[in-house]
Parts: sequence; structure tokens; C-alpha cells
Amino acid sequence: MDDWAEVVRKAIEDDPEQPDRALLSRMLDEAMALNDGQSVAARHRHEAAEIRAATSELVAVTEVGKRLRDAVERVGPIARRVAADVKEKAERLRDLEARRAPSNEIADLRQEMADAMASMRAVVLTAHKERWSAEPLSTHLPAYLAAKTIALKDSKHLSAAKPKIELFIRTVGDKPVRDYERADFETFRNLLDQTPKGWKARFKTENLATAVAANAKLSRPLAPMEPKTVDDGYLTHVKNCFGWLDTARKIERNPGVGVVSARTDPQQRPDEGRFPFTPPALSAYLAYAAKKRSRATPDYWMPLLALYTGARLNELCQIEPGRIVEREGAWLIDLLTIYDRQELERLPETERLKLKSASARREIPVHDDLVAAGFLDFVQSRRGRRGRLFPTLKADQFGYYSSAISKRLNLDIARAEAKAGRVSFYSLRHNFRAALTNASVPDRTADRVMGHVIQGAQAHYGSPHLEAAEILAVRRIAFPGVDITPYLSRGR
Repeated sequence: MDDWAEVVRKAIEDDPEQPDRALLSRMLDEAMALNDGQSVAARHRHEAAEIRAATSELVAVTEVGKRLRDAVERVGPIARRVAADVKEKAERLRDLEARRAPSNEIADLRQEMADAMASMRAVVLTAHKERWSAEPLSTHLPAYLAAKTIALKDSKHLSAAKPKIELFIRTVGDKPVRDYERADFETFRNLLDQTPKGWKARFKTENLATAVAANAKLSRPLAPMEPKTVDDGYLTHVKNCFGWLDTARKIERNPGVGVVSARTDPQQRPDEGRFPFTPPALSAYLAYAAKKRSRATPDYWMPLLALYTGARLNELCQIEPGRIVEREGAWLIDLLTIYDRQELERLPETERLKLKSASARREIPVHDDLVAAGFLDFVQSRRGRRGRLFPTLKADQFGYYSSAISKRLNLDIARAEAKAGRVSFYSLRHNFRAALTNASVPDRTADRVMGHVIQGAQAHYGSPHLEAAEILAVRRIAFPGVDITPYLSRGR
């Protein structure tokens, strides 16, 4: 094996972000090379991969020097032990096979190797946890609520956060935050899925399990809460808290990510549980809006913008003229909000773009039909003015600009006789998503443009800016059977 200093240098070169992972990988690979080609080597390479995965985020400090020292101190001894142990056992195995030893001796040695790898994996997992906070969740709760108070002020979400997190603590226990696992969130979720609405008042208890048991004893048990209530009224508050702990580097990762009501469609959030417009209904709505609403008002532009961008209504309400930008011949709506710190600090809070999540910070191509309808001309007429593209829209007490206009837009849908079942203004977002699918736009591009969370490792790679091919793909979408000529005639 190479000199230790050279091994460390090579590990940094192979994986600058996580040198401990590259270090452990190198040590294991060298040891395993002694028995390459043997079936046992293949099996233990799989075990080694599990160890590498367990240590994938051991190094998270910003300074490279501190990160390296931390890696060497924690993983170095483990790597040496793994390498020496596997090397010794691999040599013994090779000797046994060369001597054609009894099969039970070979099997016993292979089991020893498997046990050694399992033991090392447990050591790595323990070492991995030690860097995270051992303080219980209740200790972190005041700081989290203080941070949320600054960020949300009078938000409707703030007052509900504390009791829901305290309920989570009572349900699964007040543990060191680093010890919470996905199973804890699933336990909480499973009880909520059985709990009826108004359970506290009905059963006079603060305990979910007690309420569930009492409800089950009724001759006619009450129906459980809606999945939307479980997800948005309970789980979201707890997951947001753990998201804050993750950002504050108190825990390795948010264990609640992806946990929703078992009755929630995994492909669709409850608040997006709407049907798209049919082509005739959509044509009727667009014709009504183009005819009845002034071209200078947001009520005129919002239907067409929502259809061709898939943006959420509150996002469209906040657009400023300066966010309609041209790049390499293509027009985009820029929701990335990449400001330098000084610029951000100069902006009044009312002028800072409020988006649903970090993934909502994105770029959206301006479709050619929007250009033909005169949208860029409308934007140009607003340039040079301070404020938003639609300055008549005002924020409500919680900072949402869409509250009032959403009611007007949905009334217009009804007046146009385009209302049917679970159709609302939000349905335009579903029409847009369907158009992306029909145009064979890749899922990753579709998720980026719609502001969805991108799952897996691919979320960490690439530029936040759309590539030319992605822009072109989105601009190719179409809505067969939908008549937009009322907008085109007014856009000339």
C-alpha cells in the first residue's frame, strides 16, 4: 500500500468534497484486489459499497483543511482496520482455496469476512452520527420558532407550527435530533391517518394513540382526517422544522422528506388534486377573459400566462418587468432571484420575491404564443416603472398577492361556463404539465420548469439556468383543440 501521506493526497484529488469517502474506497479496493476474480470478492465489494454510502456525508464543514483533518481523524483508523482485516482474511481465503481445504473451513472464513464488514459498517455509522446534535428536539424548538417568526411574521403557518411539533414529540418521544429516523415520521403519520377531525375536543385528550383507540371503540367510528389535513396541517410543520435543523447542520438530513399520508397519491400532492380543463372549456374561458377583461389588467393576462408557463398564481402576481429577460435569443421569466447580499439587503421586504420553496427558484421559457399575444409588448410598456408587472395586486396579511385575484379568476371560469367538477384556475398548471408530457419534454426539465423538487443525486448537478435544448423543448409545447385566437387578435 502507498505511503499514508500519499494516500491522503490522492483521496483529496479523487474526491475534494468528501475525501474520507475516497480514502475508505481506496483502502477497500486495494485490499479487495488481492482476491479479485473470486466470488467472495464480488460479495464483499457490495458490502464495501454499503460502507461508502454510510460515510457519504461525513464531511460537511466549509474549510477544506478542517474537513480533511476531520476525515482523517474519524475515518483514517477505520480505514486502516478495514484494510488490514480484509487483507488478512483474503490471504487466508486464497491459501485455503489453494490447499483445497474443506468447504466448511472456507465457508466459516467467508462468514468471518462478512461479520467483519458488518462490524466495520456499524462503527462507521456510529462515528458518522457523532458530529450531529445530541440535544433533544424540544431544546431546538424555541430557536426554530424564533427563526420562523422572523421569516414569516404574521403568516398563517406560524401559529400552527408549535402545537404540531409538540404533538410529534409526545407521539414518538423527545429524542436527540440526530436519532430521529424516517420510521418516526411514519409512526406519526400512521396514527394521524386513523385520527378523526376534531379529535382533541371529541375525546378530551392530547394523545393521538388514545384518540385513535377511543374512536375505534365507538359503535360508528368517526371518519379519519382528510389526507390533505394530515399532510399540510400536521406533517409539513414537523418536516419544516427538521428542514431547518438540516440547514443549521444539526442533523445529517431531514428524515421526514417524502413522508405523506398513506392515502395521498404519491404522484400528486393534495393541494394539486385538480383536473385539467378540457379543450372546449379552456377555449371558452380564454375567450371570456380576452373579451371581458382589460388588456392592462392582471385578470386578462393571468389565464394565458398560467397556461403557457405552468407557474403558480402567487408567482405570476409578483413578477417584475425586470424578470422578463432575453438570453441567447430566447425570452425567459427569471424566478431564480440570484442577488448579491448587498442588493438583497437594500430591497424592501415587500419587493423580495416570495416563492413556495427553494426548488421554485427557476427559469421559465416565454412561449411563442405569449409573444404573439403581445405579452412582451405589455412588459415593455411597464419597464422603467418601479414595482411589479401588475401593481394593482396587493398582498394580504400573510404576504400572498394571489388571495383576491384568485377569487375573481375562478368566478370568471364559472361565468364562462367552463367550470366542471374539480376544475379551478390551478387546473391550468395541470394543462401545462400534460402539454410537457405530450411534447416529450424530459421529466427533469419538466420538474425544473414547474418548480418541483428534483429527487436523487441529479438534483445536485448542473447549472440553475436552463440549457438551450431545454428552452427549445418547452417552447414546442402545444394545446390541441384550444382556441387562443381571441388573445392573438388583441395582441396585434
